[in-house]
Amino acid sequence: MEKKPDRRVKRTCDALQQSLLSLMQHQPLEQITVRELCQKADINRGTFYLHYHDVYELYDAVQMGIMDELARTVETHCAQVREDEDPAPSIILDIFDYFTQNYQACVVIFQQDRSNVFLRRIRSVLRPRLIHRFVRDYRASEEAADYYYNYLVNGCIGIMQHWLLTGRKQSAQTLAKMTMAFVDHGAEAFLTLSMDRPAQEEGEPEK
Repeated sequence: MEKKPDRRVKRTCDALQQSLLSLMQHQPLEQITVRELCQKADINRGTFYLHYHDVYELYDAVQMGIMDELARTVETHCAQVREDEDPAPSIILDIFDYFTQNYQACVVIFQQDRSNVFLRRIRSVLRPRLIHRFVRDYRASEEAADYYYNYLVNGCIGIMQHWLLTGRKQSAQTLAKMTMAFVDHGAEAFLTLSMDRPAQEEGEPEK
């Protein structure tokens, strides 16, 4: 039987990760020390070193936690989509919804992801799950599916990153619809696109 994680350990790690994200809103990762991190989390340094070698290992754990959750989200969706249903639109919506729910953490990471490690990890974790669906559902070769995957995911990530860093002025549903319109219709979609304001998306009347 698989041993469940100790609740106290989980609480400690969660507190350290949340404290790190909070500190990263005001200073670069490389300037954050174990001492101030422990003060923020109200945890002694000895406890910190029981779980992490340094601040960078803690930051890596934050990213990997996000990747694991994102992977589970996509896997759950892929298992539920019918074989005759195009998986791309709803998977894109799932991704936007996930980043909406984890907005603060993702914004902080995107702002400090100067070497694009986080973006590469997103691409890596999604690739095997989506390539399989594209080969099966579109009856495409793996090579063609790989090109489609890179086109779709890179565009989706670019839109998502811009959306998060500019304050999420549209809903996740609007962004997912816009992304698929670009994929399906290219420049024609861009020329005819109407970016609804949040109030309009929720059915509120224009002022």
